[in-house]
Amino acid sequence: MELIDKKKRILIIGAHFLVWLVLFGLPLLMFFNSPDDSYQHLFRAWLPLFFFAILFYLNYLLLTDRYLFKKKYALYFLFNSLLVIVIFLVMSFLKEMILFDDMMHKMKPMDGVSFEGNMPPNDFKSKPSMALFMFMDFMFLLIPIGLSLALKIGEKWIRVEREKNEIETKQLETELLHLRYQLQPHFFFNSLNNIYSLVDYAPLKAKEAIHSLSKLMRYLLYETEQKKVDLAQELYFLERYIQLMELRLTDKTKTSYVFPEKVPQKYYIAPLLFIPLIENAYKHGTSTLQESVINFQLTLIGDRIHFSCENSNFPKNENDKSVSGIGIENLKKRLQLIYPEKFLFNCSVRDDKYCTVLIIDLG
Repeated sequence: MELIDKKKRILIIGAHFLVWLVLFGLPLLMFFNSPDDSYQHLFRAWLPLFFFAILFYLNYLLLTDRYLFKKKYALYFLFNSLLVIVIFLVMSFLKEMILFDDMMHKMKPMDGVSFEGNMPPNDFKSKPSMALFMFMDFMFLLIPIGLSLALKIGEKWIRVEREKNEIETKQLETELLHLRYQLQPHFFFNSLNNIYSLVDYAPLKAKEAIHSLSKLMRYLLYETEQKKVDLAQELYFLERYIQLMELRLTDKTKTSYVFPEKVPQKYYIAPLLFIPLIENAYKHGTSTLQESVINFQLTLIGDRIHFSCENSNFPKNENDKSVSGIGIENLKKRLQLIYPEKFLFNCSVRDDKYCTVLIIDLG
């Protein structure tokens, strides 16, 4: 972050230098192309720019931050008013000096010619024109104040938006971490329940299940710490988990799953998104008294993952439907945070079968 800020400061300083180089360089370029070799023209062009820079940087580096952004509006207005008045008077005086020197430089004495008594009357002077020029000079001094103010407000807005985005990103990461940690004990709890049900009547299966669970937990603890995991690894984990869940089933439940045999390495996905759907299917799709089926299918169509689950529908009670529970709510929140507007999640009941479809755009 410090390196980025340092580069940004260098770019800003370079941009300022380039702008002033152009502003001061144009009059110099015009001077070299002018037949008049008087330096007064060059000084007369540079003089407003010099005071322009003074006003600009006094506001940009000092007054705006110290007074305006701290809501000391009266002091900000007072200091700028004093600066404008003082600079206007000094600039007017220097312009008169340059103009006088320019006239003396161009005027050549003529023998036998006297202008005494032949000067035009005082009323001949163009007072409205002089007043107009003075007004334009005064208004010109307001430009650097406005530009510096606009630039500072723009920089502040960008800084505030960047800080806001950083805070939102940290909050998002914290929430995702919380959801992932919430899912892990939920997964572990369900797996232990499955193994516990095997201990009494199928101890060998229970032993096999514990061994399978250890492999799953290794993946869960180490691989899923990343924001995205390789899709092939995730599918391998899902297959092992489905096999673990099948150990507790009776002959009344038929299970099938169809996953791609080969997955391109370019596909990465947030870990454990499909686990709640698989858990939900086994929780609400099995019965010890009736025949039941559970079918999973995952396909890749372009950059989209299509996951579907169809299971027999045996809601536990009126308040415990297939879409309830910590896992499903966790899944919805994670999808909204990780894949906003890039997923479709739909649940429906058709012919006494509970159907779940999840489509995620990985592009």
